[in-house]
Amino acid sequence: MAVSSVRIAILILLSLLEILLFGGIQYGWPSLLYILKQEHFFEELCIEGNNVTSGNGTYEVSNADCLSQDEIFNLIFSVGIVIFTVICVVMGHMYFKFGVKRVRTLSIFVLVAGVLCFGFTSPEFPWLVLPGIVFVGVAGISLIISNMQVAVLVPKGSSVYVGLLNGCFDSSVVTQMVVKALYENGISRMYSYISVAVLCVVISGFCTILHPGSKKKAADSANACDDVDTVENTARLPEGSVNAAFKNDENNLKGQPQEAATSKEMENDVTTSSVSSDDVTSGSVRSVICSRLYVLHVLWMSVLLLRFYYFIGSINMLMVQILENDGQVSYLTDVMTYTMLGGMISSFIAGQVFEIQNKWFTGTMKTVIPLTVTSCLGILLSSLSFSSSGTVLYVDFVVLTFFRSFVFSCNMDFVITSFPKKFMSVLFGLVISVSGVLSMTQYALFIWTRRYDNAMTHVNIFLLCLSVISLLHPFLIFMSQKRGSCHRSENYNSNCSANLKNVVGDSTKL
Repeated sequence: MAVSSVRIAILILLSLLEILLFGGIQYGWPSLLYILKQEHFFEELCIEGNNVTSGNGTYEVSNADCLSQDEIFNLIFSVGIVIFTVICVVMGHMYFKFGVKRVRTLSIFVLVAGVLCFGFTSPEFPWLVLPGIVFVGVAGISLIISNMQVAVLVPKGSSVYVGLLNGCFDSSVVTQMVVKALYENGISRMYSYISVAVLCVVISGFCTILHPGSKKKAADSANACDDVDTVENTARLPEGSVNAAFKNDENNLKGQPQEAATSKEMENDVTTSSVSSDDVTSGSVRSVICSRLYVLHVLWMSVLLLRFYYFIGSINMLMVQILENDGQVSYLTDVMTYTMLGGMISSFIAGQVFEIQNKWFTGTMKTVIPLTVTSCLGILLSSLSFSSSGTVLYVDFVVLTFFRSFVFSCNMDFVITSFPKKFMSVLFGLVISVSGVLSMTQYALFIWTRRYDNAMTHVNIFLLCLSVISLLHPFLIFMSQKRGSCHRSENYNSNCSANLKNVVGDSTKL
């Protein structure tokens, strides 16, 4: 038992370190973009559109007026994000079918290939950046899907672990930040990414060795944890409340001894938040995917991911417009990266928000407050985008860090809480995939931004409206829970009336 505990502890630490370094390398795009611009990627597009002759006869390119170059970079980032999110649904199915170790081994090779694409791309072969984004994106999501399954090994602290895992994913921009810092100190970009690839093989390799060996063992562990959760939930529920272990199955409820149930029900009130009427706890994976709860969550995730990806893709453009020179752009790019390193803290807070809900709610109901907070952060980020002050950018970075942490933490916790654990990898991958495809509209937003003056203001108004609409998801969950509670209360009152008649000797019809 001690050996098992030590192995779990090491696995947890390695999984967090792995995601910290390699989970979300693609989100360090602003740092990589700064390097690519310094190395004159696609600069011929700027020269064609903006020929400015200096005193010595050479061309000087104004970054602020280089619209074609920005559009190409935005297109690469948008297409890369969409492609790797589409592939994520395949990764989830692969974990479900082939198990952890085989898929993780493949993911390590894909991640190394993506990192090397970043290292060996050049102005002569600039399109290597696109497969680089796709490869590191696919591998990063694959690794976090596999590490999600570690959460079932620590059922009591699963929300905190999920929060830390997402915080590490958010803070993985540190890899791109280090590469940028080394580049500014004279270290070749190629050598830096080769070092990252070697480090990936070592850390992810050890993490893979410690992961559960086969699909069957992983499933057994998940089932065991399901049993533990069921026992713990049963123990925590007050007497007379609807037990989550019955999966809201009327046949099981009817199987209870009538006299015992009656005596308990007459002494206690029904707990209104014990089980959400929207919980999907059984059935096939197809029925889960087609459920209203899952569809609403996918739409919620799509709206907020669009807000997040558009900010990441357009922040360099915004800073170039607001700030006076490249030095300030480089400085604030570093500030943004340092701020996002605080994702460890913000994601821990997001995990604690979920953990606190366990004291008052169970089932899907405990996700209402975290989902609402996330939507409000999206609204706040959209509202701040109307300001053109350089000082407000600091606030943007802080809000972005919390927003990103809550988006991905809430998504992961929602899937774990509301749906069967055996479908976890498939459902999580599908959410990321579908929401990523829908977020392809970010490129249309980029084009819209460039069409006329003040277009960015109109884009932000559109995104603000979408962020407000996202509040419907937690609201509908709350209303569904409230209706379910009223139903249970009515059934309880009718049962009490019938039982009281039996106590005083009145006959009842069978």
